[in-house]
Amino acid sequence: MIKNSRLKNQTRRLCTPVCIIVAGVCFVLSTARVSPAAERMIKTDKENDGVVEQTAYIDEKGKLIRLEIDENSDGKRDVIQHYKEGILTCVEKDTDGDQALDLRDQFSNGQRTHQEILDVNGKVTSIIYFDEKGNKTRITKDTTGDGKFDTEYSYQEGQPSCLKQDTNDDGKIDTWTNYENAKPYVQVYDADGDGRPEREIFYDQKGQVVKTRHDLDKDGRMETQREYRHNKIAQIKKDADGDGRLDEVMDFDNGQPAVCQNDSNLDGKFDVETLYQKGRKFKLQRDSDFNGSYETTLWFDREEWSCVTEIDADQDQKPEIILYYKDDLLRMKEGDEDADGIPDFQESYDAQGRLVKREENDGQGKRRNITWYYDQSGTPVRAEKDADGDGRTDIWYIYKDGRVASTMEDSNHDGKPDIWEIYDENETLIEVEKDLNFDGDPDFKEDYSEAPPDGLAPQENPSNEASGVNGP
Repeated sequence: MIKNSRLKNQTRRLCTPVCIIVAGVCFVLSTARVSPAAERMIKTDKENDGVVEQTAYIDEKGKLIRLEIDENSDGKRDVIQHYKEGILTCVEKDTDGDQALDLRDQFSNGQRTHQEILDVNGKVTSIIYFDEKGNKTRITKDTTGDGKFDTEYSYQEGQPSCLKQDTNDDGKIDTWTNYENAKPYVQVYDADGDGRPEREIFYDQKGQVVKTRHDLDKDGRMETQREYRHNKIAQIKKDADGDGRLDEVMDFDNGQPAVCQNDSNLDGKFDVETLYQKGRKFKLQRDSDFNGSYETTLWFDREEWSCVTEIDADQDQKPEIILYYKDDLLRMKEGDEDADGIPDFQESYDAQGRLVKREENDGQGKRRNITWYYDQSGTPVRAEKDADGDGRTDIWYIYKDGRVASTMEDSNHDGKPDIWEIYDENETLIEVEKDLNFDGDPDFKEDYSEAPPDGLAPQENPSNEASGVNGP
C-alpha cells in the first residue's frame, strides 16, 4: 500500500489512461500498477490473471521508447517495439518461443524498410527490403552461416525478377536467374568468374526446365545442349569442334537413354550408333571405314560375356570375325573365312589375355578338326587332329621349343595310338615305330636319323600359319 500522499499523486499521474497506437493496435496502459522506483515503466495485465502482457517504457517527456509484449500470455516476452521521439523504429520478435529474438523489422518515418531474420546466436542470416508500398524489393541471404550474404533476390512490384547467388562461397556472384511472372525462365552459371558462362538453363511458363546449354570444356563455347520434356531429359546434342555440325545426338525415352549417334571422325556423318533397352546399353554399331555402312557390331546383352563384337566387312550378315569379352578382356575369338556362317577357327584366351587354345578347320570338312594348345608365352606345346571327322582325335602332335618334336597316330580309329614318329630339331623325320597288331606295344621300328629314304617325308601336321611356328 502506498502511504505517502506525494507518491499517491505520482501514481495517479502515471495511471492516467494512455492509448498508444502501434501498427494499428491500441495498447491501454492505465490499468498497470507501477512501482515508485520505476516511474518510466508501465506494466499491463489485461486479463487480471497476474500475467503481464505488455511493459511500456516512457522517457522523461512522456514519450514511449520501448514496448515489450507477451502475445501468447505465457509469461515470456515475444515482441519488443522500439521508438524514437515516439515514432516506431524497430520491432523484434521471438517467433518460435525459444526466448531468442529471431525476427527484426526496421522502420523509417513509421514505414517498414527492411526485415532481418536472425539465427539462434542473434546473427543476421537474411534481410528483406521493402518499398514505400510495403512490397518486397530485395532479399539477401547467408545460406552457409559464414557471415557472408551469398544469395540475393530482386523484386519488381512484389514479384521476383532476378536471383543472384555465390554457390562456391568465394565471395563472387556466379549464378544469375531471371524471372518472368514469378517463374524462372533463364539461369546463367559462371563458376570461374571469367565472364564466360559454363551453363545456361531455360524454363517454360510453368517453371520447368526445357533446355540447358553447357560449356563442359570451358573454352567459351556452349558445345552441349540438353532438351527436356515433362521435366525429363529428352535429347542431348553436342558439337565438340564448334563447326556447326553435331558430333553426338542422344535420344531418351521417358528419361532413359534410347539411342545415341556419334560422328567419331568429325566429318559431319554419324558413324557410331548405340542402342539401349530400359536405359541399359545392349548394342553398338560402328562404321569403322566410314563408308556409310555399319560393319562392326558390339553386343552387351549376351549371357556369360560382357561384350561380343562381330565384324562383317562385306555386309553379308555373316561376320568374318567374332570377339568375346569378359570384363573388357578378350577371352575367345572366332573366324569364318569361307563366308558359310560356320566359324573355321576359334581361339581361347585365359584371364590374363594370353592365347591358350586354337581350333581350326583344315578345309577337309565342315568341322574344326585341329586343336593347338599353348603355354604362357604363346608357344604351342601340343596339337590334336581329327583326320576322319568322326569327332575323335586321330593324330597327336608334341612340340618342343615351338617345333614339332613327335607325333602319335591312331590309324585304326580305336582311340589308341599305333604309330609313333620322332623329328629332329629341323622337324625332319628320324624315327618311326608301329604297333602292327594294335596291342599298344610297338612291333616295328625304322630309324632315319642318317637320311630318310625317298618317299618318306614327314607326315602332314597342322599348318605353319595356323600354329604360328614352323610345323612338319
